[in-house]
Amino acid sequence: MPTATTTYVVTRTHTATHLSNAISGAIAEILTHLGISARTLMSDWSTEYDPAIRAWIIEGSLDKVVVECHRLGGSVDPVLEFPIEYHNDGSGSLSHRHVALARQWAKLTSVPTGTTFKIICTFNGPHSDQPSWGTARRASTSTLRSTSLGTLAAGPHASASVRYFSS
Repeated sequence: MPTATTTYVVTRTHTATHLSNAISGAIAEILTHLGISARTLMSDWSTEYDPAIRAWIIEGSLDKVVVECHRLGGSVDPVLEFPIEYHNDGSGSLSHRHVALARQWAKLTSVPTGTTFKIICTFNGPHSDQPSWGTARRASTSTLRSTSLGTLAAGPHASASVRYFSS
């Protein structure tokens, strides 16, 4: 009697690609709702941001992707964090909550004209060097209110959530 089997394997590489794509889409949509052009983000994502973020997720060293919105007067408001949580068991499947979270992003208050953004990555330990990335200093969020927007995307090896800081 013949039998058939199939195997489906999702590697940390698949999860890293999935999370990087989810984060880029979320950042672009949030920036657009805030009134900041996401054109440079999208044009640079595949060459500058995505390779580094994927590499750091694969090695398990990426703690957060942070987006700071710098206003002309020098203040930084809002700040978005995309914390990464790692799961060593490899269980679960690829999922994405972009549509559910988009309703919350639509409620975000726009920022003044001329506001720019900076992307900073933080780490949970040693990490590999990546082209176009160096050390950076984060702005303080101590005077900003923090709101958790929940899980953005998940995979068998890691998940990304969203936290929003604003005045």
